[in-house]
Amino acid sequence: MIEIKKIRVEGLLGQKCHEFSLHDERITILHAPNGFGKTTLLKLIDHIFNGRLFELKRIPFRKAEVFFSDHSKLEIIREQRVRNVEDSQLERISYTYFDNRGDNKVFQPKLRLTKRYSINILEELLPFLERVGPELWEHTETGEILDYHDVIKLYGTFLPLAPEYEWPAWLKKLRKTIPVHFIGAQRLLQAISTKERQDKKSRGEKYQSTVRYFSNELVLTIQTKMAQSAAYNQELDRSFPERLLKAQNEKKQPYLATAEKIEKKLTELERKRTRLARVGLIDQVTEREAFPIEKLDNFTCGLLSLYIEDTEKKLQFFDDLEARLNLLLELVNKKFLNKELIIQRDRGFVIRLKNMKRNLEVEELSSGEQHILVMYYQLLFQTEPGEIVLMDEPELSLHIGWQGQFVEDLYEIIDLRKMTLLIATHSPDIINGRWNLTVELEQDDS
Repeated sequence: MIEIKKIRVEGLLGQKCHEFSLHDERITILHAPNGFGKTTLLKLIDHIFNGRLFELKRIPFRKAEVFFSDHSKLEIIREQRVRNVEDSQLERISYTYFDNRGDNKVFQPKLRLTKRYSINILEELLPFLERVGPELWEHTETGEILDYHDVIKLYGTFLPLAPEYEWPAWLKKLRKTIPVHFIGAQRLLQAISTKERQDKKSRGEKYQSTVRYFSNELVLTIQTKMAQSAAYNQELDRSFPERLLKAQNEKKQPYLATAEKIEKKLTELERKRTRLARVGLIDQVTEREAFPIEKLDNFTCGLLSLYIEDTEKKLQFFDDLEARLNLLLELVNKKFLNKELIIQRDRGFVIRLKNMKRNLEVEELSSGEQHILVMYYQLLFQTEPGEIVLMDEPELSLHIGWQGQFVEDLYEIIDLRKMTLLIATHSPDIINGRWNLTVELEQDDS
C-alpha cells in the first residue's frame, strides 16, 4: 500500500511556497503564525483526494505536488484563463500522475451534464447571478463572469440532478488507495438536512448540536450491529445439535479436554461480557455462580467445549465496536470532572453527574467537554483504518492540561485504528515537547 511521503504547494494564498514531509511516527503537526495558510493547506489536500473540484477551484494556489512512498507523484495545477468580458479570470484544474517508471497520465475534468437547465430556472434558483450576455452571468458579490458550464460546475449542488465528473479509472484507484478525512475547526454544530427537517417537523432550525447528532448516530450503529449479531447467533444455535452429534460420532478430541481449561475459558468469557455490558452491547451481567467443574467425562467436555467455542464466536462479533467504545469512555472520562460518560444502546451518550442523582443532557456539557467528545468520536467512529486524517485546531476550548495529553491520547487511537494524522495548530501545549513531530511552515518566496 502506498503512502504520502511529502507535499509541496506553490502559490498558496497567492504568495507562499510550502514543502513538508509526513513523519514516520504517524503524527505530523503543522505550526505557523496566523495567515500562513495552515487550514487552507489541509482543505486543499482534502479537496484534491476527495474530488471536490468546486471547492478546489476556490483555493488560490498555482501547483500542488504529492509524493508517494513508491516514488510516484501526483501533480495538480490550477490554470487561469482570461475572458473577454472585463478581462475576468476563471480557473481550470488538471491532475497529472507520474508513476515510478516515468510515465504520466493526465486528467482535465470535463463536466457530464445530466440535465440542461433553462436560463429562467438558473436565475430563479441562483438569485445572486445577474445575466450580462446570452449565456453569461456576473456574480453580484464577487464580480466573477461565468458562462453556463462555469455556473453548473460551481453551483450544481444547488440544482436538481447535480452534474458529475467522469473520473478516470487510474485516479479513482489512487483516491481509493489514499483515503483522506478532514475534521474542521467548526465541530460543535451539525447541519440538519432538508429531509431531517421534514421528518422531524422542526421549527425552521438549520443546525443541531454535534454531540446530539453523534449520540443518535451511535444508537443506530449499536442497533445495526446487534441485529447483525442476532442473525449470526441464530445460525450458530440452529446448527448446534448437528455439530455436537457430528463431533461425538467422529470421536474427536474436545476443544477443551480438561476441567481446568474449561474453567479458565468460562472466566475469560465473563470478563468479556462485563466489557460488552459496560458499553451497552449486551445486558448487564450478573456474577456467575460457582459450580464444581471437575472429573468431567468426555461427552460433557465436548458439550461445554462447543458451547464455549460458540459463545466466543458470538462475542467476537462485537470486538471492533467494543474496543472503540471502551477506548472512547476511557479517554473522555479521564478528562471529565464530576461527570461520567456512559453509553446506553437506546440513548447513546448519557452524562451522569457523579455526586447527584440526575443526568445531564449532552448539550449541557461545556464547550471544551463537547469538543473532546466530538473529536474522539470522529476519530474512532467516522474514520477507517489506513486513512489520513486532517485535523484543524484541535486545541479549541480545551484546557491546557487536556492539550498536553492530546498527542498521548492520539497514539492510543492510532494503535487501534491504524491511521495517520496531519494536524494544524497554534498551540505549543498540543505539541507538549514533541517537537520531533512538528513542521514549521515558513514563507518561501523564491
